[in-house]
Amino acid sequence: MLGQRTEGRRPLLFGGRTMEDIWAAKPRTTDAEIREFYRDLGAWLVFRQLYRHRRSRFSAIIKSVPRHGVLLEFGCGVAPVAWRLMHRLLYARAVIVDIPSAPIDFAEWRFRRAGLSDWVTPVRLEPGHHLPDPLSRVDVVTVLETFEHLANPASMAAWIVNIQLQDGGMLWEDFIAVGAHPSGPDLATDTDRLATYREIRSACDLVSGVPPETPGGGGIRGWRHRGWRRP
Repeated sequence: MLGQRTEGRRPLLFGGRTMEDIWAAKPRTTDAEIREFYRDLGAWLVFRQLYRHRRSRFSAIIKSVPRHGVLLEFGCGVAPVAWRLMHRLLYARAVIVDIPSAPIDFAEWRFRRAGLSDWVTPVRLEPGHHLPDPLSRVDVVTVLETFEHLANPASMAAWIVNIQLQDGGMLWEDFIAVGAHPSGPDLATDTDRLATYREIRSACDLVSGVPPETPGGGGIRGWRHRGWRRP
């Protein structure tokens, strides 16, 4: 099944190659080589994400977005959270951010086909770039299945909680604090993971879900910004 990564299962499409097979097909040590991996995945990742989120509703996340608020879906892929948000009639806006790749291309096409382009801003983010004003302060940020693929997740967490997130806003993530060893496209070490949560806890309180130190991660959790910023 395309959407499953269970050991022994292989997708019927795309030559029967798994995500790990595609990762191992070329060197993946530099930033450019890692970004190329996501381009190499192409339609594989689009189909996999659509299958994985075919029943996802993200109810707690959607409820945390205020009417006329702004959601930032960072590492959006096919943007499943923004897609659900746009069907709740909150008159909210969404900024969907990812590296240039097939999933964000698909997401932009899907919103355009649904007549929602005026409410959704796609941003293809290259290293060193930041979100454009006036979309740089948002009410809710989601970082789902993304921190583990970053070479420096702690710096991204600091950028989100100190610059991008409104005072009192919500951060939703599903990272794992310890025990997930780097392999394939999962780059973050335990040291990276603990540093990431130090940054999050420096500005936010856990208000939904289990602590990130829970074995296996514990799923999606929500953090509320305390309402102050560092100098």
